[in-house]
Amino acid sequence: MKRVFVKLIILIVFAIFLSGCSEKSAMKSNKTIIRDLTVELKDTYKGPNIENKIQEVNSISDSYFGHDLNIIFEQSDEIVRGIVKNIEYVSFTGLPWTKADIQITESYKGILKEGDIITIFTYGGYIKLEDHIKYFDDGFRFSSIIESDIKNTVLMEKHNGKPLLKLDDDLFFPLVKNSSERPFPLGTYENLSVAGMLYIDKNGKFIQDYYDEGKKSTNVFTIDEVKSKVK
Repeated sequence: MKRVFVKLIILIVFAIFLSGCSEKSAMKSNKTIIRDLTVELKDTYKGPNIENKIQEVNSISDSYFGHDLNIIFEQSDEIVRGIVKNIEYVSFTGLPWTKADIQITESYKGILKEGDIITIFTYGGYIKLEDHIKYFDDGFRFSSIIESDIKNTVLMEKHNGKPLLKLDDDLFFPLVKNSSERPFPLGTYENLSVAGMLYIDKNGKFIQDYYDEGKKSTNVFTIDEVKSKVK
């Protein structure tokens, strides 16, 4: 009888322990994801496969804001740090954009909070060559490419040489909320400036890769220096 009683006590303690772990896990989960503000689009493209031919295009444009973080941050609606959780590619007016779902780890300006998951758009990405030709009606530019190769070719467009986003990138974004004047869905955000999108290295430094007509220069900031520029 005594052994049965001891076993019963052990089972009760174990059940309480599991219940506590479950509650902690649920609390952790709720704390991790506060709000899912992402959107889905019908016509998205996951990117090329191993059989596709990739033709790289570097879009060189003058940045309206330059590389001055003070100006970029002042014009931003939201300034956040986050992890890239999902990537798809879309085209608007025949141009490629990267659609990324970002989980926010820190918020520096605006109403978004740590734990929110949002959808952002950054210029550049992948677009099938045949879709590009269909929109711009410029097949004559590719007259030297046979039809089968056109169907198998994907354009990879970079913005001023900036690499495309990758899953699990830890990045700092200056964002503007999309309005009806932009082609993106309401409730999403656009990266305001390619020069304002900072990478965080393993030492916690904020890295600004600035591309001026394809030529790369790099600035390194501490977190305090970055925060001092947020208006």
